[in-house]
Amino acid sequence: MKHLCYEGSAFLRQRLLLSTLTGQPVRISQIRASASGLSLPGLRPHEASLLRLLCKVTVGTRVHIDATGTVLTYVPGQLLGSDEASPDRLAHTCHPGRGLSYYLEVLLLLAPFCKNPLSISLSGVTDGSSVDPPVDLTRAVTVPTLQRLLALVGSRGGAGGSSPLSLEVKILRRGFPPAGGGEVSVHCSGVLAGPLHPFALVDVGRVKRVRGVAFAENVSPLLARRCINRVRHVFNAFLPDVWVYLDVKKKTAKEAEKAAKQEKRRGVGVALVAETITGNVRGAFSCETFHESDGDKGAEAGDCADADASRATGNCKLTRLLEKEARENAQREQSADGSEELGQSEKMGQDAARRLLLEIMQGGVVDTHHQYMALLFAAAAEEHQPCKLRLSRLTPYTTQFLRHLRDFLGVTFHFEETNADTPEVLLRCVGVGLRNTARKTF
Repeated sequence: MKHLCYEGSAFLRQRLLLSTLTGQPVRISQIRASASGLSLPGLRPHEASLLRLLCKVTVGTRVHIDATGTVLTYVPGQLLGSDEASPDRLAHTCHPGRGLSYYLEVLLLLAPFCKNPLSISLSGVTDGSSVDPPVDLTRAVTVPTLQRLLALVGSRGGAGGSSPLSLEVKILRRGFPPAGGGEVSVHCSGVLAGPLHPFALVDVGRVKRVRGVAFAENVSPLLARRCINRVRHVFNAFLPDVWVYLDVKKKTAKEAEKAAKQEKRRGVGVALVAETITGNVRGAFSCETFHESDGDKGAEAGDCADADASRATGNCKLTRLLEKEARENAQREQSADGSEELGQSEKMGQDAARRLLLEIMQGGVVDTHHQYMALLFAAAAEEHQPCKLRLSRLTPYTTQFLRHLRDFLGVTFHFEETNADTPEVLLRCVGVGLRNTARKTF
């Protein structure tokens, strides 16, 4: 089969995902070939870790990397999932250069197309990544979004209903950069067996409630409580149904002694989710890690540049707006009689609340981070009827994903501007009828 050829390291995860789903081999050259200074050319460790993960959940996959690491040839195999003949549970240690959500999003999209139900344990960074959202947001937003999309494509007429399979993500242990140490369990109860029916997802709906979780790992729970108070202070002006849970595990004396030695696993954060009356969800987060070397001042690890972060999340404009607003309100955020810890924890909750408000203001049936997931299922649906989606302003990450859908599936989208006050766009496409060819047929 002829390889699809690309250049550069950007959007590597998109290309590997679509290559695995469609069975189309890819060849990527010039991977950071012009790197200079302290940065080395070729694949980064977290990208190599993603390739090893894909090899574990597939069979027959071939990966070839040249001596310089700047040329990657990926020939996907069959999606296997968990091997029923093996009593051992699948496990993978992810590189701490990226958060676990970087790997989880790929797994959750591939799991319904496997031969067997997928059950795997991942270890690495759960919170505090400067590029990726925390696992709390993956569990509270990504999983419900995928569940709803699976329910839509699994029912005739795209009317929704109960999903034929369920996705589950459990946080067993939290881990922060640079050491990681967290652990997450992923389970998919089944696989897709029939065709993916076309669907329409255009009703945004008003927000009916806000939920969230605030955690404090190896630090005082008071920091998380102050963060919750600031979140409620922002949202209570709009709606009364706001509830943020506090996630603080009670440790035994032995666990407390062990945690005291792990000074790199200290952090506090909050993940918020807004749910509309039509069942749509969108989320935002804020997290801070602490190190003993610099007191309570957060010091996030990772060698990813700001440009890599904007390419990975597609929220470069969103980040600029939030940074501008934070600079304008810096003096008001600081308490006149509060300590530095009080200001940091409250600022964290306020940043998360403002990010969620900005996501709500932009509209769309999914938030900016999950636009590409809705587009993928629309492109994979059957071709007897077009799919309709209402999305907010497309991010650069989503725009590139549309180009990749054209390359791998041959699907193009028709755009229509809406008359609403929000910067929304209506997309239509005719899918290609992608099916789960790895499923058991007898």
